[in-house]
Amino acid sequence: MPLQFITYHRTEMSASGRDVYVLTHDEFSHQVDLIAQSGLSVLRSHTLDFTDDRYRIGITFDDGYKSDLINAECLARKGLTGWFFVSTANIGRAGYLDQHEIRELERLGMKVGSHSHDHVKLDILSVDESRRQIFVSKEILENVLGHRVDALAFPGGGYSEAVVRAARDAGFDYLLTTDWGVNRPPFQASRMLRRNNILCGTSDKDFLRLIRSDSLYARQAVFTTKQVVRALLPEGAYRGLRQWLR
Repeated sequence: MPLQFITYHRTEMSASGRDVYVLTHDEFSHQVDLIAQSGLSVLRSHTLDFTDDRYRIGITFDDGYKSDLINAECLARKGLTGWFFVSTANIGRAGYLDQHEIRELERLGMKVGSHSHDHVKLDILSVDESRRQIFVSKEILENVLGHRVDALAFPGGGYSEAVVRAARDAGFDYLLTTDWGVNRPPFQASRMLRRNNILCGTSDKDFLRLIRSDSLYARQAVFTTKQVVRALLPEGAYRGLRQWLR
């Protein structure tokens, strides 16, 4: 099953453009309509069937912002499902989901996964601390939801062999990265899944090209360049550079 995950973060009534990861509610809703009108199959399950060879689009949200509930309602109205990843230290804080709202995501048909506890890049932490971040977040979410949580999205895309080992030890089945690309058999076998960030101001043309995987190799080259730059710059400087280049 070739599968492309696209990733969102926060939406607002009106976006200032200062953060490339913040879209408006209307912008997200419009992109969901584009997906529905594209004729592409959309992932609607909470598990992945790797024997299905149809190309599919999966929708994910990171961080656990309050706007997740608005966007989950949007997806539910259109008969779609998303995977929502929550950083558990932020549960109940201003601007973030509380426990009731996290359970409401599931009531709407969404899947809830972990985004670590404190939303820190796990690959720069000590082995013990990265394990704590992973295990604590899983325990908290399972207590909130009352069942096993089987998916983890790495904050900031940061992972290492030790981080992956800790996630496997914690019992996560699906590990989602920010590595660009489409998930084909090599990634399916490892269940280390690639995702593509959707940024504010993306044109309809570019959005449709992305979800259809047009110009795959050119986009892969751009992703590789971005990863090199990101490795050389602090996270804040990297985000500022991306905003300036838009």
